[in-house]
Amino acid sequence: MKRPETAKIRNIALVGHGNSGKTTLTEALLFSAGATTRLGRVEDGTTTTDFDEDEIRRKISISTALAWGEWRGHKITLVDTPGFAAFLADAKNALRVVEGAVVVVGATGGVKVSTEKVWSAAAALDLPRVIYLSKMDKDRADFVRVLEDVRKNLSASAVPVQVPIGQESGFTGVVDLVRIPVVPEEHQISGSEQVKTVRRNVRTSVCHRNSMVAERHSKVTAHHARLDE
Repeated sequence: MKRPETAKIRNIALVGHGNSGKTTLTEALLFSAGATTRLGRVEDGTTTTDFDEDEIRRKISISTALAWGEWRGHKITLVDTPGFAAFLADAKNALRVVEGAVVVVGATGGVKVSTEKVWSAAAALDLPRVIYLSKMDKDRADFVRVLEDVRKNLSASAVPVQVPIGQESGFTGVVDLVRIPVVPEEHQISGSEQVKTVRRNVRTSVCHRNSMVAERHSKVTAHHARLDE
């Protein structure tokens, strides 16, 4: 990649509690962006950002690590941070040098103490945040329960922009509530209008209990529509 313009550089921290899936998400993002040619695994000690011998042996992140990729003409620097309490200072320091944060929450365990601490640290710096629910394919994954946990402990105004299709061993993908979703083949319905209907019905089922959520969805959808023009 040639030297990017300053306006096209983004620095994003991945934060959250230990074992929530931050390094795995970092690896998936790098692979999707074409920055790596293989998908490393924490279990195998082959991830890009857990390269220290102690990290490989213990299968946890001990210090902050950087990696970058190109996406839609922008250079994205991913800052993979540790989540266990003993190393949390690294994550808080990383938040001081980024423009936004992805807060990773495990769909099996929900919000933890470390999650609340990094969320508060990001809020104190007025950083934009996105919450990513990981491990939807694991036993005891529960999207609705964790969403309520997030609203109770992190932000009452948290709004899902994607919802899972199934969970645990039945997890097969996600439905995008903002844009027309890419539906897995076994769930496909012919006709774009029918696909839009599916998206609308799912969005309604998520929003019907909370008028604030519905209002925020409308704003997010309108914002994306302007970006796509």
